Amino acid sequence: MSDVAIDTHKEKRFAEYVAIIGPAFSGDTIKNMVKRKQWVLITADELGQVVSSADALGLRPADVGMLFEAPDGLSRLAGLIGTRQRELDILSLVISRLKTELETEEDVST
Repeated sequence: MSDVAIDTHKEKRFAEYVAIIGPAFSGDTIKNMVKRKQWVLITADELGQVVSSADALGLRPADVGMLFEAPDGLSRLAGLIGTRQRELDILSLVISRLKTELETEEDVST
């Protein structure tokens, strides 16, 4: 992998961010290079999880785009996904409880 070629491609395409996607990353050489260049490493599995979560939670492209922001975009996105999932879980619990009360003709919870 050539950092010169990647930089050239970035400039040619007027890209703001660079993400290197692969099955896995080992060794310090690539990790040090991406840290120095402010690029992002993301495994294919991580990207798949992001896509699945974005679809399931209705995340906007701008939300998902934060994963490209070095050095901590992926961890910030993981935090957002966790928060959205908790919100969805709470909402689902409340709706389920209200539905049960309606079906059993119990008083509606406050």
